[in-house]
Amino acid sequence: MAQLRRFIAILHPGVWDIVEILIMATVFYLIISFASRTRTVSLLKGLCVLALVYILANVLPLMTIRTLISDLLPSIVLCIVILFAPEMRRGLTELGKNTTFKRTKQTNAPVREIYNAVVALSEQKCGALIAIERHVGLHGYVAPSGVVIDADVSTPLLLNIFYPKSPLHDGAVLIIGRKIHAAACHVPLSTKQLAQLMGTRHCAGLGLSEETDALVICVSEETGHISLFEDGRWDRNVPASNLLKRLLEVYA
Repeated sequence: MAQLRRFIAILHPGVWDIVEILIMATVFYLIISFASRTRTVSLLKGLCVLALVYILANVLPLMTIRTLISDLLPSIVLCIVILFAPEMRRGLTELGKNTTFKRTKQTNAPVREIYNAVVALSEQKCGALIAIERHVGLHGYVAPSGVVIDADVSTPLLLNIFYPKSPLHDGAVLIIGRKIHAAACHVPLSTKQLAQLMGTRHCAGLGLSEETDALVICVSEETGHISLFEDGRWDRNVPASNLLKRLLEVYA
């Protein structure tokens, strides 16, 4: 009789049951959407194969395989946490971005100042790396090499920072709001296979975009080409019109 009542309850869900289903569906959608853009897809495939093997070992009398997987399970979980810590951090960040209020629109956003500086640096083939903070804070990337500036964003200041003989040109400029917060910041390099095709500046831009949701702008000192890094993606040889569009989106 109790089983029958539970079965009837499943067929006639209440309001809170529907709310729980919607919440779980949203969470799973965000997880799958995030995983589809990272190397987590390969991990999920491997875990599915391992789960099928374990289920098969329980159905069939495969005691050795079942015991082996059971004994190794804690170690497997620990390895997953260590190897995929950046992806997990970015996943939680994206979850937060989708469940919290957006920042209020900033007045007098320094779009034109950044745009003019990047275009000038590109024309002069002067290497540059600029990270614009969005939701994930960039303050933690100042130490130990960065120099705090805390000045209004301006084209002349950015050009002076990245002038080849400037003591601050080597490293990233961190822009937070309407301020150049710091310069000469050494940010983490990407460990992706794609990073092997890049120089150090581009590799740092990709690495920072993997750990944060910042828009990272990179100018090649060899070709003058503009690259944009965001959410672990590399957009190469970006036209000036696309750069302006992306900056407007960041400060929208």
